[in-house]
Amino acid sequence: MKNLYQIGALCACVLSLLSPGLQADTLTWHLDITFNDGGTATGSFNYDATSGRHDEFSIGTFSNINITTTAGTILGGTSYSQPKPIAQNAPSLLILVEELPIIPESTIGISLRFDGDLTDAGGTVPLVTGLSGGREAVCFDSECRLISTQRYPVTGSVTAIPILPLESRLEDLAYYDPNLDITWSASPFMSGIYLWDRQMTWVAGLDIGGVTGWRLPSGDVNGDGIVVDCQSVSFSDCMDNEMGFIYWREGITGDTPEPFDFVGLAGGFFTSTEYLVVGLRRGVWINGFIHGDQIVGVQSTYMTFAWAVHDGDVFGDSDGDGIPDDLDPDFIADVVITLPIGVFANNGDPEGQRNGVLSRLADIEQDIADGDISGAIRALQNLRRKVDGCGATADRNDWITDCSSQIEVRDLIDLLIMNLGG
Repeated sequence: MKNLYQIGALCACVLSLLSPGLQADTLTWHLDITFNDGGTATGSFNYDATSGRHDEFSIGTFSNINITTTAGTILGGTSYSQPKPIAQNAPSLLILVEELPIIPESTIGISLRFDGDLTDAGGTVPLVTGLSGGREAVCFDSECRLISTQRYPVTGSVTAIPILPLESRLEDLAYYDPNLDITWSASPFMSGIYLWDRQMTWVAGLDIGGVTGWRLPSGDVNGDGIVVDCQSVSFSDCMDNEMGFIYWREGITGDTPEPFDFVGLAGGFFTSTEYLVVGLRRGVWINGFIHGDQIVGVQSTYMTFAWAVHDGDVFGDSDGDGIPDDLDPDFIADVVITLPIGVFANNGDPEGQRNGVLSRLADIEQDIADGDISGAIRALQNLRRKVDGCGATADRNDWITDCSSQIEVRDLIDLLIMNLGG
């Protein structure tokens, strides 16, 4: 008789629960399964692919398991959240067992066999389906080795999105977070220690590298009135708590603050999220980076720092012309100026068509400065027609005849058109 352990078992390794401080090193995998009886399995779990070695039978670590199955024609639904620490969990196999209170000395278990190892690169990994894959089963013993009734997946996969690194902005004065699509100021302590009202006023008037529009981090991005605790919710749910996310998912802690200044402040940092505390006094949520704690402080008495963030990606205005660098044609002109004269078509001008390109870009910059974005996009599209022949060779009417140079400039024109919303 086969049991859950014999189905696709690769090695013996322990299913253990991570301490909260290790969760930032794991990916959250999301599960989607349909069984042969019409039931389903959905949910998520964390997996740390770098925590162990084959020779020590500790290939990886599963944690934060929250999987729910629904009823079909063979089995009912079950929730798997805190399974027993049993053997046989590996990069391509996860086995969970829960007690079944309605039947004495019985359990229900699920085995998930992945058609490939789970790695820190994330992506989508299919499940092995059919009788040769995993299954969910009611068993007569505590470790679900003696199977009574079972069902198996006919479709299924797990998907994870890897944590993306922070990107320097404004000459290291800020860092863009592509996971949350916000930008953090590089220094969490630039505000000084004050009451919340004063910090809200301070951040509203903040200018970093010519960029305004800063705010305090939110503890409730979706505005549903719930401040989630990121150590006990899914990857996507944690995104609702911005400082919680960078602590628990991105690993920005008092011990590992890089690339930011020291963040291990005992008093924590204000959020912009208010809370009504006992006695009808107004409170505010505060996040700490020593243990990842979040508390409520009274607005009228609690004093601490404010860490400024900005919605989306920010770019400075390095030439002070009032146009953000990502919308300024100067980043194309800077490349055009450095190209050798010989890559340009020469129609009697010693500078070839370099001057023609630079003149068009200057006109486009003026359109942008005047607020005529649609006109700037049309002019960029017309300029692009002068660099659209390569491929293999340039067209007769192209202004840049060297294909590698032409493609470089064309790609920059396409980027500016996209940045302008075209």
